[in-house]
Amino acid sequence: MTPTPDDLTRQWFEQVWNQGNEAAIDRLLAADARIHGLGADMAGPDAFKPMWRAFRAAFPNLHVTVERTFVDGDTCVAQCRVRGRHA
Repeated sequence: MTPTPDDLTRQWFEQVWNQGNEAAIDRLLAADARIHGLGADMAGPDAFKPMWRAFRAAFPNLHVTVERTFVDGDTCVAQCRVRGRHA
């Protein structure tokens, strides 16, 4: 069964951010993904991982709660609550 955009969005926040599963980045982030708004623009998992590692180190107890999602075709937007303490 093909995961829905909602499923993939929720997996991203749970596995990558809450569980700190770096391997999930390779599964869930497209090789040609463009990431904006997190400092320097990045392209793909290899460029994203150093920023992700630094962020997880700075906020080791980070937890993202997906409050709701809005899906339109293959696009999903998530409203999230993020909690963590800077170390």
